[in-house]
Amino acid sequence: MKKVVLVCGIAAMGILCLTECAKNIVPESPENSPALTGVIAEEVNSKTALEGVDVSWVKDDRIAVQLSDNHRENAFKPKGGYATGFGVYKLVDEAAGGKVGKFIFDSGDEEILGDEEFFAFYPASFCSCNPSNGGFYFDFPMTQHYEDNVGGKLQLPMYGIGRSRNIDFKYAGAVIVLRIWSETETKVHSCVINAKGGLAKKAFTYYVQEKGKWSPLQHAHSVSSLNLDMRNPLAVSTDETNPTEIVFIVPLAGERTMENLKFSINCTEGGCELIKKSPLKVKPGSKVSFPVTKIKLDPNRMYVDELEGEIDFDWIKTAEKSVRVTMPSSARLLEETFRSIIEATKSLDHQIIVDLSGTIAKTETIQGLDNNNQYIGFCGGNNRQTGISRISELRLPEGIKTIMNKAFANSDYHKIVLPATVTTISGCPANGCDKMVWEVNAENTSFKADDKGALYDYSFTTLFSLNGGSGEEYVVRDGTTQIRKWALYENSVIKSLTIPATVTNMPSNCISGTPNLSKIVCLGATPAEFSPNTGANKVGPTDRSKTLYVPAGSVELYKEKWASLLKEGNWEVLPLTRL
Repeated sequence: MKKVVLVCGIAAMGILCLTECAKNIVPESPENSPALTGVIAEEVNSKTALEGVDVSWVKDDRIAVQLSDNHRENAFKPKGGYATGFGVYKLVDEAAGGKVGKFIFDSGDEEILGDEEFFAFYPASFCSCNPSNGGFYFDFPMTQHYEDNVGGKLQLPMYGIGRSRNIDFKYAGAVIVLRIWSETETKVHSCVINAKGGLAKKAFTYYVQEKGKWSPLQHAHSVSSLNLDMRNPLAVSTDETNPTEIVFIVPLAGERTMENLKFSINCTEGGCELIKKSPLKVKPGSKVSFPVTKIKLDPNRMYVDELEGEIDFDWIKTAEKSVRVTMPSSARLLEETFRSIIEATKSLDHQIIVDLSGTIAKTETIQGLDNNNQYIGFCGGNNRQTGISRISELRLPEGIKTIMNKAFANSDYHKIVLPATVTTISGCPANGCDKMVWEVNAENTSFKADDKGALYDYSFTTLFSLNGGSGEEYVVRDGTTQIRKWALYENSVIKSLTIPATVTNMPSNCISGTPNLSKIVCLGATPAEFSPNTGANKVGPTDRSKTLYVPAGSVELYKEKWASLLKEGNWEVLPLTRL
């Protein structure tokens, strides 16, 4: 790997010492152009500060300067057409490679002729001014080039106040290094860095505070992202012990906490995203190196990690059959990311499988409704027209413990696969899903699904959910003791339901919302407790008769115990012998 060279100055001693040393090290400039001396007097107290990096001035380096008097007059009076400009000073050749730079006037509007107070920026190419108000700006380029950042031309920006022809430079940027490798050969074409709150692009050198004291302005303008372009595609190392380094320069006038720092990498075989979600403090003059990271470019196996990865939604939007998301065991899939995965499928014109079983969810609950009773994330809301229509099978992430009411309602899921961690299901989690069946991870100790895709508790004593995918006719398993409330809610497919003698408890709303249920077969001589709950009035078609078949000797008993169902009309109670 090439050694990173930062084009700037640094010193372990104080400014006075460095200035004195400069007189002995750097040759005198021509008499008609008195020289300026630029040094770095600021010590960066950070374990990562420029650690392992060779720091020196480089041939042809240039700084931009502006007289403070001009800046004061032009920047802080009402606009009146004040002219402002700056001068450019060039490093003398003999000073290249040193830590103290000597600069002579090269071009521009202003030259430091005496002991004037002035402001300075490095590099001069980043400097800009606004003649209308005297503003003197540090204008960082939105596109960097990899070859510059690692090939000896990396320009870590600096700014400072010049007095007595000496410049006390301070850092105005930091170095961020990604270290990546891949199991398969690929090349990086470009990389984009984003951060919550944006990244600095423009800043003033200084502004006046009380009593004429000059203070740096942190940010005047920000951008959402900075680009790193490879003029020639960069081969990614296939050796984990010798990773490829991608070096960014981030403009920074003062210590800043960056959040959701994200890198989008464009490679020959696809792309990936690396992310640092937790807050990261970055000091000017520091170097932040991320852990060595293996990148994965297979569109069907996307890498997710709070530190190192994020879902590539573009792959989801073009998936043909399935999307499988995997991640290391230390990472957690955020709920908002989970919802965004589902949202991304809406752009498809066909159904796919979304497999999140190789992930661990940070949230323990899948909500159907928020605190304002608004539908969120995983369902279709109140009707099928707004439902999730492009996912045939959803394999839920581990870590989910609770499935809330209406979590998957009114959608075109064909199958929901529960992870081993689910222990609680509330309300009607998948009402209105006419094609859906359940599947349960074999290690789950709370729930099981039968061969028709109906959801039971682990011991098969309680029927939790029976959706349309189980078919027009369904026989409840023998040994079941209760059918949970809302178990069949809005199942518009079922026409015939058989209830074994072992069932002793059936709240009336367990079969509510079944518009085509026209036949119920009860095998028990003693009717199950049919609790007169609300919602029993939507059982079966309204335009034709419905039949309840019961043991021959129990007809009158069922009429009595199940009156809340029968009184809605068009139900006939017949003995099983009439089947």
